[in-house]
Amino acid sequence: MEASLSSSDSPVVPLKCENCATALAADSKFCPGCSYPVGGSEEQKMQFRIRIVRNKELIKASKEKIQTAKIIMYVLSGLTLLQGLYQGFAEDNFNGMVVNWLVAFIYLIMVAWADKNPFAATLSVFILFITVNLVNAFFFPATLFSGIILKIIVIGGLIKGISSAKQAQDSLNELEKVKAANNRDREL
Repeated sequence: MEASLSSSDSPVVPLKCENCATALAADSKFCPGCSYPVGGSEEQKMQFRIRIVRNKELIKASKEKIQTAKIIMYVLSGLTLLQGLYQGFAEDNFNGMVVNWLVAFIYLIMVAWADKNPFAATLSVFILFITVNLVNAFFFPATLFSGIILKIIVIGGLIKGISSAKQAQDSLNELEKVKAANNRDREL
């Protein structure tokens, strides 16, 4: 069912949005539910649909990048936990075990935070990893080169995680810009 506007050269506006089926007022230019240009030209409607597809692709890519960063942080947390178990039971270093478990727990907190702010969470894990290793090397210099290959692999993984998280953050920022632009268009 379609309703016609009072002006003869105005486009016909359906009573429901073509995109999301939200009820519309007869003089609607944009859907209040999804910002679809119900009173717009076919070109404007096509541009809207293209933006929706692009936004969905950005969201999917962002989720994949965030997941990559989170997996790297989970692995680091697991390795830190295992190192703590080794120190506690094989070396009878209870303090080292507790410290490693605490650091592993902090890494897990950063994993949870990565959903809201992936770049900051991953960068924080990287900084914590470097700091813990530098402090440990300051008090026990022999540990600097102990497990150096694993440390290099972890640093490489964290750099990849930071890169992935930065790309995800950029995608999320781009989505916010698109959302703001849609709101501006709707207000016009």
